[in-house]
Amino acid sequence: MVDPELIKQEWGDFFKRHPYTDDRLKSLPSERFIRKWKMLLKWQDDTKVTGGTSHEVEAHKNHLTDTCKILERFPPSQYPKILDLGCGGGETEALRRLGYQATGFTLGPLNVIWAKEKYGLDLIYGDMHDLPFPSGVFDAVLSKESFEHCFAPILVTIEVWRVLRLHGRWMLTQPDSNNEVGFNWSHSTVLNARQRKALFENFGFRVLENTESFSLCEKPTEKELEGRPALGIYQAMEAIV
Repeated sequence: MVDPELIKQEWGDFFKRHPYTDDRLKSLPSERFIRKWKMLLKWQDDTKVTGGTSHEVEAHKNHLTDTCKILERFPPSQYPKILDLGCGGGETEALRRLGYQATGFTLGPLNVIWAKEKYGLDLIYGDMHDLPFPSGVFDAVLSKESFEHCFAPILVTIEVWRVLRLHGRWMLTQPDSNNEVGFNWSHSTVLNARQRKALFENFGFRVLENTESFSLCEKPTEKELEGRPALGIYQAMEAIV
């Protein structure tokens, strides 16, 4: 019969003899991996042609459909600065019309051009896994039908956490994980409700609402996170930023 305490002691002794150092990661990531990542980004980039008029009408219609959810979960009076993460050409404008100070972020270059030409908006073009914002600058983050396009959900979760203020909120919508239609070639990550809940809670968020196509999370304080592994991860990430 295996003695758990003995195994724990053996592993403890092993790690004392072989302490972790950053030297182990000197060769990572490889240049080959970086090229692959950029190739995947380009592949997703090529699918983000959503700046046309028909898409624009759909974007406004969809946002109007979610208006009640958005205003109830984070009203602009309490959550004025919002990051529209993975926005379309007109979605950020729709948020501004609701009274938010909205910042649009997209991997779609035509979205950037469309928003500039039609609304005078300066959307930010980039990779959601590496957000170019200081820590704690947003009151809320909206990921509307965009999280399923990410390649590394853990990294996106960490980045959203980082840019949110304390008690900031993250609202996410995605294709229903019970509907096979959502599992298409451009949706890299369609997590079910249990998987998303586990991911968000493991990385420190408080999950307020959760269904197969919707999640609402809140960022707690460091004091509320004491003793949880996620706190160490975020502190390390802050040091990198």
